[in-house]
Amino acid sequence: MLIKKILCAAALAFAGTTANAAPLDLTAFLEGPAVPGTAPGVLLFDPVFGLEVDFFAPLPLANGTDITFLYDGVIDIFDVLTLPFGPLDFYNITEVGFTPDTLEFLLTIDPGSGPGPVFGPHAVARFTSPDFDFLFLPPGADPLTSLSLPAYPLASYSVSPLALVTPIPLPAGLPLLLSGLAGLVVLRRRKRLG
Repeated sequence: MLIKKILCAAALAFAGTTANAAPLDLTAFLEGPAVPGTAPGVLLFDPVFGLEVDFFAPLPLANGTDITFLYDGVIDIFDVLTLPFGPLDFYNITEVGFTPDTLEFLLTIDPGSGPGPVFGPHAVARFTSPDFDFLFLPPGADPLTSLSLPAYPLASYSVSPLALVTPIPLPAGLPLLLSGLAGLVVLRRRKRLG
């Protein structure tokens, strides 16, 4: 009994020091090939305006597009990622996830965007920096709360298209077939016992 109490106390004491991660849940999507960044980049952080890419120094991607974005820590109409490729494509940031050194943004095309979105209606953008430290943030926390530097050099960044996966409906007769087979199994067992 004493050992159990000691183990419980130790578990409670160390519960606050466990590593956490809150990556995006992309189970409803099929992720396409990532389009990587082609040059070193820097994310700027201002406690008032949030995390952003300098509009005058956008991040270039391998497909010829550039990324600019602003994320202020609250998902609203001001959090956008733009891809200036032909007509300007605006993606709204609809969800944020993180791993210890990576920020992930789930993107949804803005209805007022250009006619041909580069990545389709949904995409995921990932930004990795050795200076990000999201290791001990609890799931659901705002990753901006752990940022304190004015600039974060990026080790890598990419954007991947996402296709919505529509679940295949179960044929209507399958449950009826399974219940019929179960009934046959029950009848057979009764005959054996009787």
